[in-house]
Amino acid sequence: MNETSRMNRVELARRCLALISNIANRGVSSENSANVGFALEELSQVLFERTGSEEVRFLPLPAEQISDLDVLFEDLSIIESTSQSLTAHALVSTHPAEAAILSVIKSMVVKLMDRGGASPDNTCDFVALEQPALYNAVGGERVLELCEQVHRMEDLSQTAVYAARFHEFNREYFEGKLSDYSVHVAYDGSFWTNAPCEENHLSFIDLAGRQIILPVTLPGGRADMDRLLLHHMAHAATKTSADDEPSWRQEMRRLSSLGAPVFEDDLVTSDEY
Repeated sequence: MNETSRMNRVELARRCLALISNIANRGVSSENSANVGFALEELSQVLFERTGSEEVRFLPLPAEQISDLDVLFEDLSIIESTSQSLTAHALVSTHPAEAAILSVIKSMVVKLMDRGGASPDNTCDFVALEQPALYNAVGGERVLELCEQVHRMEDLSQTAVYAARFHEFNREYFEGKLSDYSVHVAYDGSFWTNAPCEENHLSFIDLAGRQIILPVTLPGGRADMDRLLLHHMAHAATKTSADDEPSWRQEMRRLSSLGAPVFEDDLVTSDEY
């Protein structure tokens, strides 16, 4: 895809969002519940048809007859929060050398955290060794600043995905009892919580702050991220932080019996290894 074609598609995407906004705004401003329902349900149907299905899943009902509005509101609130964060806090560089080294830094942080952890200074040193030309072009002081920013960053797109997964799991396995927890997918979790943690742990449950911190990547991909999320949700449900707590082990077995994705190691006690 050439640059002109890409820009045309970006503009078309903006126009689609503008139409969605116009339709939604008319629904919001209407005093007629049928108009409110029409806007919400017709938009839902059109977006659903983007999956390739022609099945009619959403009918233009009056707003008071639409089911699961509380669930929809919760999911849309997650998207709204993430959208605001993307607009306000995304780390963007228009300088070519900075943009290039920023990509290097992100990959380096993920690699170093997976190997046991690193400070921004450590990351900066490794970047200087592996990419000396870029490092010199940007300058050591600026590279260190970028390293510090990346270490404090969360991956907002992944946060949106796993915040949504959290709410799915919360409804399916915990009867919605953990809704006051937040989920963040962070490059360096140590910047996100003051809770004590063991060395080399890539994820945390912060019971006091009521938040779960996940790493940007895991070797097992999304399947392992789901298992890790449920691992910490079980800690939240049992108000425990140690993996040898009997109540937590019992909760993990309960989740497994319901068909939830869990790590096999989370189902056995230390004396069973």
